[in-house]
Amino acid sequence: SQDRLKVIQTAGLVSGVPSSLREGMARLIYASLARSTWKKYGSAWAALDDYQAYANRVLQWPLTMDTLRGYAVYLLTVRGLKMSSARAYLSSLSCLHGLKGFPNHKMDDDLVRVIMRGAENLQMSAPPTKENRRRVMTVPLLRHMGHRLASSGWEKEAIQTIWAASLAA
Repeated sequence: SQDRLKVIQTAGLVSGVPSSLREGMARLIYASLARSTWKKYGSAWAALDDYQAYANRVLQWPLTMDTLRGYAVYLLTVRGLKMSSARAYLSSLSCLHGLKGFPNHKMDDDLVRVIMRGAENLQMSAPPTKENRRRVMTVPLLRHMGHRLASSGWEKEAIQTIWAASLAA
């Protein structure tokens, strides 16, 4: 109960109601989503506080595109999150924007998408770690592999053989 109230209060969602109603409001808000979702949102919001301290800035709501861009780069480079986790954190901020009364705020941005695509490309081309030596064959990985094969200078038959073997694997 106190954890639930803390997450909701940290997000600043109950500050505008009388103190006698805050616990009830927090309980209703918290019940709207799964516990695991609130836990993820709480992590994203805590990371936003960390970014604020890291950037030595006081963030204003609604968040600016510069803030979102900086936050994305912070998550990917300083915190070392994978692109999918950073994308989930940005999605959490989008939810928080709506809950704070900024539903029309455009949370997606061309530059943020480019940053995320760059992170995805770097993660795909990085050597596999000890715990992840086998990769799942995904469309982005196939696209990356196709580009590498096309620019390899190998004979057409060799490229076709490797491509066919990759699709069959």
